[in-house]
Amino acid sequence: METSLDDGLIFAGGSTNEDLTKGSAKLFAITFDENMHLIDEIELKAGGGSRWGVSCIQRVQDKDVLVVGVYEGVFIVEWTGTHFCILNYVLELHSCRNRLTDRACEQH
Repeated sequence: METSLDDGLIFAGGSTNEDLTKGSAKLFAITFDENMHLIDEIELKAGGGSRWGVSCIQRVQDKDVLVVGVYEGVFIVEWTGTHFCILNYVLELHSCRNRLTDRACEQH
């Protein structure tokens, strides 16, 4: 979760599926008064592959621009005040080690 410049709004990340290996990353804008209200959501898709789920969110200082970490990638997402807009993304980010999916296949 991450706060917005708007005091009444937070950003939260998740997935389209509770089994992250079968889901896609999603980002949510949420407000709270007496109850929770979903303002907007966006599925973070790129490159034709699943991004599993959001692993971390960091807001750029003094801007409603978010750096959103996903499986092997990073999305840069702007909150316009009414909806999300994907500004850019970088995929295939991982260490020099074998990828998680490669390691899982090797173990079986």
